[in-house]
Amino acid sequence: MLVDLLFKLNREITAENKEALHEFHKRELGYETIAGQSQELVKRFLFDVGVYWAVEHGIFVRTRKDQPYDIQSLPFSAWVKCEDGEYRQVWDLL
Repeated sequence: MLVDLLFKLNREITAENKEALHEFHKRELGYETIAGQSQELVKRFLFDVGVYWAVEHGIFVRTRKDQPYDIQSLPFSAWVKCEDGEYRQVWDLL
């Protein structure tokens, strides 16, 4: 998610920028830490990050590596080639 966001924000993809963005998310979304937390809490954090960028800035953040970068502009019925070489419909990648 961080790489996608930095790319869409036209920022260099560095460890420092990823860490700064992660700290921004914790601060903005009210999470003290996600280190050592339950899978449920981490999932909620990632969900909140995606919703924040979609609602506040209109940026779709991929939640799975096999989703194409431009998935938000594709119709649900479109077929895309995934990294494993298989074709799948956009709907199945959401």
